[in-house]
Amino acid sequence: MKQLLTRLVFGLALALQLSPAPAAILPVAGDTSSTIAGKINSTTGKATTLSVSSKQQAFLIFDLSTLPASVNASNIASARLNLYVSSLTTSGDMTVHLVTNEWQEITVSVVAPGFSSSVVGAIPAVDVVAKSFIEVDVTAAVSNWFNGESNFGFAIATLSGNVRLGSKEGLGTGFPALLEIETMVIQSPLNASQLTNGTLPLSSLPAAVVTNQETGLTLGGSFGGNGSGLTALNPANLSAGTAAINISGNAATAATASNLTGNIADAQLSANVPLLNAANAFSHTNTFSGVLLATNAGNAISGSFAGNGAGLMNIPSTAVSGLSGTATAPLGMALIPAGAFTMGDSLDNEGDAIPTASVTVSGFYMDVNLVASNEWAAVYGYATANGYTFAHAGSAT
Repeated sequence: MKQLLTRLVFGLALALQLSPAPAAILPVAGDTSSTIAGKINSTTGKATTLSVSSKQQAFLIFDLSTLPASVNASNIASARLNLYVSSLTTSGDMTVHLVTNEWQEITVSVVAPGFSSSVVGAIPAVDVVAKSFIEVDVTAAVSNWFNGESNFGFAIATLSGNVRLGSKEGLGTGFPALLEIETMVIQSPLNASQLTNGTLPLSSLPAAVVTNQETGLTLGGSFGGNGSGLTALNPANLSAGTAAINISGNAATAATASNLTGNIADAQLSANVPLLNAANAFSHTNTFSGVLLATNAGNAISGSFAGNGAGLMNIPSTAVSGLSGTATAPLGMALIPAGAFTMGDSLDNEGDAIPTASVTVSGFYMDVNLVASNEWAAVYGYATANGYTFAHAGSAT
């Protein structure tokens, strides 16, 4: 129960992060399996596992009416049927079919419902492993249900395997089937007239737009104005005015600064003059009234600083003193630092654990204890009070 409760809380947190287009999780509304004689009855409807063999099929049905009205055929991105293999005698390929007539989970002994020969989802034998989950893409079938086709559920069949799947009556021995429907948000293009504030990143501008960070540009044609800010001009290209020259030698020997009309070489500048294209160290008191952008990896600023430090990043904790707030984790939580880990393993050749991959995550806080029932009730209460709904809210027992 704790494991299931933890999965529910994690699912809620994930849904809040993915908003406004989270995946809707539908629990199975009814499940049963046929007998070897091809019948279904109250016993098969209450069984803790669903038998699938060459002579038996499992039947599942999901109630789409419990989904929010926002979920419809036009915005379904994917639909996945999740099954759990409780046990097996023999592995084998399994197939998913559409049931063709109405049926009930709890009934007197009647002929098992029929199903189409067309395959809407395939499960290779290599994926049929005891005590493991199987995920099957059934997007096309679910979309057709939303488009008006009759929903009588799915039939799970095999020609060679002998498998027992998890049932909604068998939470102690496995997990029931789930239908996961992921929707997409369809947004109309943004008109430029709708932009009222903020700054567009350079990557969003057309290639034809010239910015003040471009280098190596060649401009042709005629220009007007005083040429302020233009550098490295060839005097032969100037048709009017005075051509400035570059001064060679020691600029300190110039009679007055007003006589300097060209560019002073970097080597002639004082060591106290910072260069924009080199590493700089500011060791004394400096006041920057505008925005300071120090993008060179070699820039270093030493000394003491005052202020709230808003916008400063990648500062080691050993370099910080006099904090006015708290640097500790919230009560009952621990900081999981950012870093990389290897996801999966090849120890037992489980199909869903390989190949391994290196995954990098940002730092985050995590509860040091498992989520208790009363804590889940608080999360559920907040969610429902703020407009969130659940396809299946679960219970506290």
